[in-house]
Amino acid sequence: MTDQAKERSAFCTRRGLFHFNRMPFGLSGAPATFCRLMQKVLQDQLWKICLFYLDDVIVYAKTHRELLERLYTVISVLGQAGLKVKPSKCTLFKTRISFLGHVVSEQWVDPQPEKNRSNKRLANTEMCARCTCILWTCVLLQKVCEKLCDYCARLLVYFHQISKQNLPPPWVGKFA
Repeated sequence: MTDQAKERSAFCTRRGLFHFNRMPFGLSGAPATFCRLMQKVLQDQLWKICLFYLDDVIVYAKTHRELLERLYTVISVLGQAGLKVKPSKCTLFKTRISFLGHVVSEQWVDPQPEKNRSNKRLANTEMCARCTCILWTCVLLQKVCEKLCDYCARLLVYFHQISKQNLPPPWVGKFA
């Protein structure tokens, strides 16, 4: 914390006046403050050799030698700002990582499988509900067109079965 920020964090007890040297846990706005600090510290390296989100820093490179050079640069910059890297929390030379709800590798970026499953279930449920609503509207119009209503009635039964079994509709994946 800067000297000016230390003055603002001062508090008084029976034993005297104290202030924080570092950002205390549970302080409102601490993640945003730390994010701004990281943005300021790594501003010259961002998107060139590294990315960060809160306390996660990803250093990327094409070769091991290049990665070691970039790691040295990032750790040096963090050290100059008074920040430390905890070795037990570091993982090195990964070709596939989880970051912000995605699995990132050298070939692609995919959503994490467990999040993708819940999204598919939600999408299928919403799609079935919308189709059922449309089909009931068609059933109400049965006086206008008899063949349309027969077809809609069969589809209503089908969507009812799908929603109970939590199966994907037959068109999922065909238009992608």
